[in-house]
Amino acid sequence: MQVVMRVAPEVADALRDGTATGAAAAIRDAATAAGVELVPQHPGVEDPVLSRWFGAPVADPEVAEGLAERLRELDGVEAAYVKPGERSATSGLA
Repeated sequence: MQVVMRVAPEVADALRDGTATGAAAAIRDAATAAGVELVPQHPGVEDPVLSRWFGAPVADPEVAEGLAERLRELDGVEAAYVKPGERSATSGLA
C-alpha cells in the first residue's frame, strides 16, 4: 500500500528541492517519524498540478492510516489518503 498526498504549490517546491522548512519540514518530519520517505508521484514533470502529488510505500496498514491522518492535520497538505496495494486479477477467487 501507499500513502499519497497533494500539497500546496509552495510546499511541493520545497519538498522537491530539499529546502524543507516550515510546513514542508513538518510534512517531512511526519513521514520520517513513520519510517518512510515521501517522493514525487510524477518525478520530472513540470505540470503545476501533477508536481504537487507525493507518495510513500508503507507496508503496515496501521502505520499507513496513522501517517495519512497526521498529514491531513498539517498546514500545506490539501489531501492525504491510503492507496491499497495492487491485487492480482485472480486474488479472492476460490
